Amino acid sequence: ETMPQLLQENGIVGVDAMTDFVAKFNLKFKRLDCVAAKETGILGVVLSQKAYVFEHDLLKGILDAEGVDVTDFDKKNYSVVCRHAAVSEYVDAGFSIYLNAVYLKLNERQEDDVDTVAKVIGWDELKDEDKDAFLEKQQGGSKIDDVRKLNTTTALVYGIKANWIVPTWANVLQIWNRRNEEGVSPFDFVGREENVAKLAKSRSENSWEDVKELGKEIAESKTLSDDFVKMLLSALPDGMIADYSGVGATSARVENLLKTRRIQYSTKLYCALHELGNASHIVLAAMCAKMFCDDGVEEETTTEDVKGILESGLLPQDDLALLVNTCKEWVVGDDTLIKNVAKRITLENYKDFEGNVLDVCFEFVNSMPLQCKIIQRLGGESEDIRARLGKMDEPYKQFSLPLKRPLLEQWDGLATFLTFLQDKQIVTKFEEEDGKIRVSTTRA
Repeated sequence: ETMPQLLQENGIVGVDAMTDFVAKFNLKFKRLDCVAAKETGILGVVLSQKAYVFEHDLLKGILDAEGVDVTDFDKKNYSVVCRHAAVSEYVDAGFSIYLNAVYLKLNERQEDDVDTVAKVIGWDELKDEDKDAFLEKQQGGSKIDDVRKLNTTTALVYGIKANWIVPTWANVLQIWNRRNEEGVSPFDFVGREENVAKLAKSRSENSWEDVKELGKEIAESKTLSDDFVKMLLSALPDGMIADYSGVGATSARVENLLKTRRIQYSTKLYCALHELGNASHIVLAAMCAKMFCDDGVEEETTTEDVKGILESGLLPQDDLALLVNTCKEWVVGDDTLIKNVAKRITLENYKDFEGNVLDVCFEFVNSMPLQCKIIQRLGGESEDIRARLGKMDEPYKQFSLPLKRPLLEQWDGLATFLTFLQDKQIVTKFEEEDGKIRVSTTRA
């Protein structure tokens, strides 16, 4: 039965009488000729008394009759509802019923306005399951573009949880500035893989001064992976992280932070990283070997640490001798380290190493010409020199013995070496023979 028929049959005439009648019987209409009802004033009564149920065609008809543009009613349903104050108020009061009776039954995915979505997310009294259902019906384009629209803590916490915020650095900073609000965790938002990828592709327009605290927290995060830290920091302005504590550090993270000039060496940082028990302190010492040595090797440093620095592949070649000379007390007492250092000594760098290092590494260096250079560098008495010569392979080993005539391949510097041995009364003469050098040793 239609509304006009019902009123006519009961002799109800006039707005006041209609209002009393509807209120008295708590009428709820499922169908209504909304255009006709508008002309007779009945629609006003229906709206004021909330005398209608949540039904798709009825809602659309009411809004259309009230002059609301319903073109997008099936695409932006709740946004269209919100364009009419009285209808919106009624729907909001029974939102869960409306959601299940109308909204979730719509065939199309919804593209509600961002402000409308923000309203739902920020609705403190609304159950999370209703918010979830509402968002699941949405297309992704309705994500919150400006997190300031989520102006309550509840709204922000839910927006982060639902990941319904556009990942921009402006939004990240807004969330960061509200990190002290209960339940607000910036890294629950920043740490999502899809958000990291989008943030890494953009560049923060803020200065380092604006983002330095955020940058430090990213660098020290225990929840973000090394790759995520690297990607996020690459999108921030250049700048040094002050007082980097080493929390959350790994070898890969420290290497990247040093390469990108986000951190620098300090004794305090080295000790902090050493306590972590991973190899991050080795990376720091290797990449900052000069500062590591200049500051004095810390007592925490072990033989294994020195081995790790040498084998890290990160030690600048120019700093090799400095490191070894500084750490010689570890080197000279460990056979593995001696061999490790020996294979790194070359004709180009041997002069940079201290004598006692060269002495212990002598028999393990990788070429006889280099051994000869080391013998010259170390000098000493004839007996000492003969002892070193005795550790060499043939034919140089014969220099340690009397009255020998070894035949040597030529190499640059050989004549100088043999002259040195003559001066030490180990060699009597040497001369060319068939493109090689024949050498005669002394009687004793």
